[in-house]
Amino acid sequence: MTFSCEVRENHSSIAIHIGKHEGSYSAWWRQIAVEVAGFFKRPLAVTVDGRTTSFDMVNHSVRILLTDDGYGMDVVISEPVP
Repeated sequence: MTFSCEVRENHSSIAIHIGKHEGSYSAWWRQIAVEVAGFFKRPLAVTVDGRTTSFDMVNHSVRILLTDDGYGMDVVISEPVP
């Protein structure tokens, strides 16, 4: 699997791409935890493949627990307007 992360649109959101599984061995996990540090305010929204999802705020970090079906996904964290 490949991962990438980028800041978008004048720092208004963070986009995380989690690629599909590669190779012939099946993954032993069923979930992926994503944690992004540096949030001093609650994000406006967190979406996975365009659908709003739940998240936790812990110690200035956004934590998201994702079900991993092996096909990859795109996560967007929309930061609050200052």
